[in-house]
Order: sequence, then C-alpha cells, then structure tokens
Amino acid sequence: MKNELDKMLEIKNVSSTSADLYFYGSIVSSWLGAWDNADQYPENIRNFLNGVTGKTLNIYINSPGGAVFAAMAIVNMLRRHVGRKICHVDGVAASSASVIALCGDELIMPRNTFLMIHPASAYAGGNSGELRKYAEILESCDNAILSVYEKALKQEVSIDAVKELYSAETWLSAEEAAKYFNITVAEAIAEPAAVYQGPYLDHAPQSLRNAVGLALERERIRMLDLKKI
Repeated sequence: MKNELDKMLEIKNVSSTSADLYFYGSIVSSWLGAWDNADQYPENIRNFLNGVTGKTLNIYINSPGGAVFAAMAIVNMLRRHVGRKICHVDGVAASSASVIALCGDELIMPRNTFLMIHPASAYAGGNSGELRKYAEILESCDNAILSVYEKALKQEVSIDAVKELYSAETWLSAEEAAKYFNITVAEAIAEPAAVYQGPYLDHAPQSLRNAVGLALERERIRMLDLKKI
C-alpha cells in the first residue's frame, strides 16, 4: 500500500536544470496520515530531493498547513538542498505551510493570494503538570516558527511586529505580507485562492471566503451535471 501511495505522490516536471515541487494538500507526519494524494510528508520530500541535487526548485504552495514538526523537518531539508529555491504561493500558504513558503531564496505571491500565520496549537488532555508540558512544547514550536519568519524579514522590520500578527492569527494579502517579508508581489493570473477549502476561514478576509463559496458552488453544480450523464 505504501509503495502505491508513494507512486501517486511522485513529483513530476523535472528537467535538466529545475524541478517542480507541489504542496497542494495538508502537511502530515508520514504516509499513514496522507488521506489525499496531494498531502505531503517528510519522507516523500526527502526521497524527491535525493533525485534533484543541484537543480533549481520551483515550490508551488496552496495548503492549509498541518503538522508543525513535519513542516520544520521539510524546511530543514529544503535549506540543505544544493540549488536555488523559488517558492510560489498559488492560493494560500496557511499555518505551517507559511513556514515552507518563507524558507526559500525567493517568495513570489500574486496579488490575489494569502499568507496566514498563527501560533502552534494542539489538542491536549491530562493533569496540570502534563498540560504545562504541552504548553512548553507549543512555545518551543512557536519559537521555531518565528525563527524562520525572522530570516525572511525585510531589513527594517522587527520580529516583534510579526509576533503581534502571529499571536492574533492574521491573514495577509500578498501586498500586506510584502510590508514585512522579502516577497515579490506578482500580478494575479487567475483566482487560485478559490480552491482553498481548509480550516481557519472564520478569520479569513471576506474576499477569500467569497471565493471559497464560489468554488464550492461550482463544484456542487459540476457534481450535479455528472449525475445527469
């Protein structure tokens, strides 16, 4: 079963000088957690990178994020990659996917895309001592995430400004994100944000929620049309 899943998750579009890597699903810890063909996990990324040493990576992201430890493992693997890393946000880089988006040599965001940053979270249970340990682990996760953000900051921007946005769970348009991070803002080509159907939409910009509603309605109509065939 694992071999079949690895085959489905195999990353295409490799040339003599570059390779394309897609984060179009959730970020999970292992193949056991990959419920969708688009989900990515560290082992799969490691196997891919082993075959593209020295090539420029074009990393395309439209992801709600996922497991923090998995995302950080992927960040460290990408940093070790010998070759230029150009990240493109095609829709949304939310939660731990924002860490991947900001770990490359360049980040390109069309005007109709979003970056969402927020503190690490977890479901926990236990006694007071155990819950304190969970809180300490989450604080360590926050520090690791913020360390990635800090390296991507514009020279005149303080990490303290980003910490405020981070604590408040903030959705940033491309132009807003470019005020804080080294980002190239590109012209919008289509409506990529419309394909985002992940969590955290309660605090998302109205334009994104409208786009998601439109995407869901289009999908509903498409499914009705298929039933008629």
